[in-house]
Amino acid sequence: MIADRSLADMALGRHRQWLTALRSWVKVGADQPLLPVVRRAFLAFLLACLATVIPQWLISPVVEPNRSWPVLPAVAVLAVLAVRLYRREQPTIAHDLVAAVAVGVVIWAVGALPAGGVLFVGTALRALYGGLPTAVLSVGFTLAAMTTGVLAAGGTLAEVQLGQYGPGLLLSSLALRLVLVAVRRYEAGTAARFEAVVRSSRDVIVLTGRDTTVSYLSPAAVDVFGLADGLPGDRLLSWIVPADRPAADRWLTRLLDEAGAAATLQCRVPVLDADQPATVEISGQNLLHDPNVRGLLFAVRDVTERVRLTERLRHQAYHDPLTGLPNRALLRERLAAALGTTTTDVALLLLDIDAFKVVNDALGHQAGDELLVAVAGLLRHQLAATDLLAALGGDEFAVLLTAERAAARDAERIADDLLAVFDRPIEVAGHLRLVSARVGIAIGDGDADTDRLMREADIALQIAKAAPRARRVRYRTELHQPAVDRIRLQVEAQDALSRREFVLHYQPIHTLSDGAVRGVEALVRWRHPQRGMVRPDQFIPLVEGSGLIVPLGRWILGEACVTGAGWQRLSGRPLQINVNVSVRQFMLGDVVADVLAALERSGLPPATLTLEMTESVLATEHDAIESQLSALRRLGVRIALDDFGTGFSSLGHLHRYPIDELKIDKMFVGRIGAEDPTCLPVVRAILAMSRGLRLSTVAEGIENDDQRAELTAMGCEFGQGFGLSRPVEEPALRALLRRSAVS
Repeated sequence: MIADRSLADMALGRHRQWLTALRSWVKVGADQPLLPVVRRAFLAFLLACLATVIPQWLISPVVEPNRSWPVLPAVAVLAVLAVRLYRREQPTIAHDLVAAVAVGVVIWAVGALPAGGVLFVGTALRALYGGLPTAVLSVGFTLAAMTTGVLAAGGTLAEVQLGQYGPGLLLSSLALRLVLVAVRRYEAGTAARFEAVVRSSRDVIVLTGRDTTVSYLSPAAVDVFGLADGLPGDRLLSWIVPADRPAADRWLTRLLDEAGAAATLQCRVPVLDADQPATVEISGQNLLHDPNVRGLLFAVRDVTERVRLTERLRHQAYHDPLTGLPNRALLRERLAAALGTTTTDVALLLLDIDAFKVVNDALGHQAGDELLVAVAGLLRHQLAATDLLAALGGDEFAVLLTAERAAARDAERIADDLLAVFDRPIEVAGHLRLVSARVGIAIGDGDADTDRLMREADIALQIAKAAPRARRVRYRTELHQPAVDRIRLQVEAQDALSRREFVLHYQPIHTLSDGAVRGVEALVRWRHPQRGMVRPDQFIPLVEGSGLIVPLGRWILGEACVTGAGWQRLSGRPLQINVNVSVRQFMLGDVVADVLAALERSGLPPATLTLEMTESVLATEHDAIESQLSALRRLGVRIALDDFGTGFSSLGHLHRYPIDELKIDKMFVGRIGAEDPTCLPVVRAILAMSRGLRLSTVAEGIENDDQRAELTAMGCEFGQGFGLSRPVEEPALRALLRRSAVS
């Protein structure tokens, strides 16, 4: 037998290499099941035990050459047997007998002590893959093989040492069996916990093959989707609605491109006994490379309610709650997208309803809302499906036009179509009412940006609102500065009252028959520190739009009453003081309280105060206005209807409201003597109606003696205009009153 130590060292070196390889083979991964790892470790241990026989065989001095040849085949048989059982896990009695024979051959060849490593092979295999009784039987077979091998080699029964090996083999088998039982119970508990988690999860867990054929479906599918008998054996993609399958195919391709790849898909799937499909979020991971999974793992979550909530929140964020139209945020988003992608013009139209706040305040917010909803519906019917109609808040709407509809000529035509909506009465609060609107138009190309186009459209709208007869204005560069000046003037007007920049001028009202001064009309002027004297038509619309008209009107009323009372004390005559009051003062303030305060402060007799208002005040038909007019009448204050004949009130208003005086608009007075055949009949009709209603009349805008003479001949009592006297400041009027006889 070979006894060279160098060969023995070489054998021991190879033995160490085998052990290192086996240790790496049985290395436990964090994501591996425990039982296969334990069995693999013991298989490595058994193979190592068999390997120990080789060096023992090489260096053992008791091995006879004629008995050495069966050692390697016997060890090989035991190794093959161990590997086959590891792979198949189905041991039989035949395996036990073959193992026992191989053990006996090794002991016969090398002796009991050098062959100690193979004694545990048979018993360990049976303990690993069999039950307890067969493990005990395997111990018996091993002891019998050991005894036979020793005796066949010429040994004695005493050398067998059954008392030493028997209990050791039995206890080691029992210990190994207990280890495996503990591992199985641990894994069973882990599996049960995992199953409990899966069962309680609202997510549906799906395991599929590479072609998405379903091999496992968690129980949540029953409650969530009603798929008690569905999917296993089917392809996951067949579960998705056809419209979403192209996106699902691309998503699956990304998953399969790389081992371990993860991706999420949102799609729709049918639900049993439901009218609408559910929206789900499928989170997938490619675990085809994982030996413990070897498949695609998916977690499917029902996100239908979340998607619906998101859509509702997005709709609320991007739509006007009253009209349901897109709001400013969505308009800006679409406008930016259109400017960024189109090579043609983009048109933006801003539409504003005239005097909407007056209607809203007069009839109530519910009526105002009804008007906005009705206007939104009418505008929508005038537009194409490609146009975007948006509600910008308050009384303002916007229209975005793209492609061929954005050309300047087409944009103006569309604006005219929108304005035509207001040519017909609109039903509000059960009544048909005429409302008007203005439109600002801005045209932009690829060089424009969102803010600039919206600013230009707003400038065009402001110009349209400032021009009495302009219904639509298209922005042009030369319009920019005047509009900016107007906006700046509106800002400056906010501080003009506190800086005492407003002053009153007074225009005398004469008795036409003798020219005596019967009274004066107080007219506000703005003495701007840089601009000079600002005309009323430039700032009155601004202060009315901003609400400054309420404190400004209060100041005009108080100042006129104090000045008028001083004139009356000076002359000893009941000079009539006329003060203009706008509908905004009635709606936003308290005119009765303001009048009472002015009368108490000045001591002016109520009968000598006349409040002038336009027909728009009466046309609002609001209870607050009617009650305030009645209260003013009870105070003894006179009410005059200004610019009569140019508004849209009915004759019923003259009967309904406490009117004392009609002022004939200068539009009619100025045509007297201008060969206008329609003018004189209108003026005669107004005068006749006034006499019938016992109302006094004042003709405005008298420019020459011929007009004065004609009006006097027709029976008009009073008049005012540049032909009689221009508006003057208080010192000049005081001098005039000294020279004039007061009627």
